[in-house]
Amino acid sequence: MQKHESLSSFKIILYGQIMVNLPVVLIIGLVLAGIVYLQTGRILAALISVGGGWYIWGVTLNRWKNRTLSHGVSHLRLYKSGKKV
Repeated sequence: MQKHESLSSFKIILYGQIMVNLPVVLIIGLVLAGIVYLQTGRILAALISVGGGWYIWGVTLNRWKNRTLSHGVSHLRLYKSGKKV
């Protein structure tokens, strides 16, 4: 028996939303607002903020998957939880 067999699909997805999407939205919003405030071009601001958000998304997504798998959730269950949403 693995250590956290009781993790529900809801908890898995909620943790993923908080750990992955929240930082991405914050980074995109804050960088975009900061660059626009500094009166740099809006297209440049959009490219930099989306690029930064995309990078953070990739990093945090891998951390979330690794943490979820280390808590005893199988690859198949993780995949199926994502398909439900």
